[in-house]
Amino acid sequence: MQLTGIEIKVESNQKFLERKNVLVTGGAGFIGSHLIESIQSAGSITVVDDFSSGRKENIDTSKIKLIEQDVNSFPEDILKDIDVVFHLAAIASVPKSNEDPLTDFKVNAHATLRLLELIRKNKADITFFYPSTALVHGESNQEKISEETDVKPISFYGLSKYAGEHYVKLYSDIYGLKTKIARFFNVYGPRQHTHVIFDTLQKIASNPKHLSMLGTGKETRDFVFVKDVVSATLAFLDSPSSEKIINVGSGDAIPIEQLVSSILRLCNITDCKVDFSQKSWKGDVMKYRADNSKLNAFFKPAYSLDEGLRETIQWFENSYQKITR
Repeated sequence: MQLTGIEIKVESNQKFLERKNVLVTGGAGFIGSHLIESIQSAGSITVVDDFSSGRKENIDTSKIKLIEQDVNSFPEDILKDIDVVFHLAAIASVPKSNEDPLTDFKVNAHATLRLLELIRKNKADITFFYPSTALVHGESNQEKISEETDVKPISFYGLSKYAGEHYVKLYSDIYGLKTKIARFFNVYGPRQHTHVIFDTLQKIASNPKHLSMLGTGKETRDFVFVKDVVSATLAFLDSPSSEKIINVGSGDAIPIEQLVSSILRLCNITDCKVDFSQKSWKGDVMKYRADNSKLNAFFKPAYSLDEGLRETIQWFENSYQKITR
């Protein structure tokens, strides 16, 4: 099956960023590189990335100012003339946070605090955007997770991102900083070299006859395509909404076994045996699904799961190897 004629449906509202100077930490990463592609109307774009997970091929360095440094060590004058900060640099992995909680905290929480303090010290008129995660909620019994659902992280990653959230909130409440927080659910798409969809594609490339998957297959996730996430972020910043925290998900709960079946179907693979290990890592959750009520006041996701998976599979085949039949 040939994956051709993919329709690009990004409709980002960029009015908020016109002629503004933008700083993107983690700009060469998965979400950051898609964001940069969508904000070319900005006055200037500065990217901070140490390429620990980001990749230079993800960005066009002729159109940005690149500072190749860690988010905890870049120069203090970096905020000069900056109007908007997208703080996307993070270690976005529960297993990695379990292996090294201290580094997880330094990158996800301490770097956030450092940026906020630099804004405060410089009395800068900056809008600060912080992407958090649905994993701040831990294991919830609610069918849908709203912004008001109890926060009870069960992983170091969820904890460090919630610490970052709380620093952002306090700097807004106490010092009057202009801030926005979005809790991303399961973001996926081209240039994501980790997590379940990429791992599944790699396994298919290695052995299309047999897939060994973690978990039970019954775990549900709210998969939201990266271009929808970028569009939602820009719409949030541009909207008159007074909300300080919003969810960004698709609003759909997809069992992992259904996700795997969809990937195999889109690859036209019908003879693959799928086994689930019945085990997962500590800090994993069984289910979550976004309540998008606040987001839907100004934005609704455009991509279905199949549409997003098609673009992701096409990227994988262009970057790695052909897997469709």
